Amino acid sequence: MQLALSRLPQQRQGEIDVLSAFPRVSLMNRQLTDEELVQLYQSCDVFVLPTRGEGWGRPQSEAMSMGKAIISTNWSGSTTFLTDSNSYPLPLSPSLPLVHPRSGPFNTHLWANPSVNGLKEIMRRVVENEEEVKEKGRQAREDMMTLWSPEAVADVLLQTIQDLFDRGEEGEREKEEDEE
Repeated sequence: MQLALSRLPQQRQGEIDVLSAFPRVSLMNRQLTDEELVQLYQSCDVFVLPTRGEGWGRPQSEAMSMGKAIISTNWSGSTTFLTDSNSYPLPLSPSLPLVHPRSGPFNTHLWANPSVNGLKEIMRRVVENEEEVKEKGRQAREDMMTLWSPEAVADVLLQTIQDLFDRGEEGEREKEEDEE
C-alpha cells in the first residue's frame, strides 16, 4: 500500500516531516499538472479525498471516470454523484459542527468536518474487501459515463431547453386564447 499526499499546508510542516520519513508515502506539496493527476489516479486502488467542501467535485469525478473507487466527504457538490454503490461516502463528524471560514471569498459558506473515525473505518473496509472496491470502481465508471459524460449532460441540457421552449409556446397560446 502506498500513500500519496498533495497540497499540504505549510503550518503542518512538522507532520509533513514525520510523513516524509516513511518510504511508502509520497508527498507532492504543489499544484499537480493534468498529466500528473492522471498518473495519480491510475496509480491508486482507491482515491481518498476527505474534503471540507467542493464545488462540483472534479477530482472525485475524474477518478471515478477512470474506474476508481473513491472515499470522499458526503457533502457539497459531489453528493450529486456519490452513491453507496459507486463510492464510499464519508460521513461528517457528529461531534464537530459545520464551520464558517473567517475570511476570504468563501466566508459565507459552510465547511464540512469529515469524520476521522469514519475515514478509519472505511479505509479498513477497503483494505479487507478488494472485490468490493473493484465493483465500486466499475460502477463509478459506468455512472460517470452514463450519467455525467459531456454527452449525457448535453442531452439533459437540451431537453431542459426544449421543455422551457415548449412551456413558453404553451403560455403564448393561452395568452392569445385569453385575448380572444
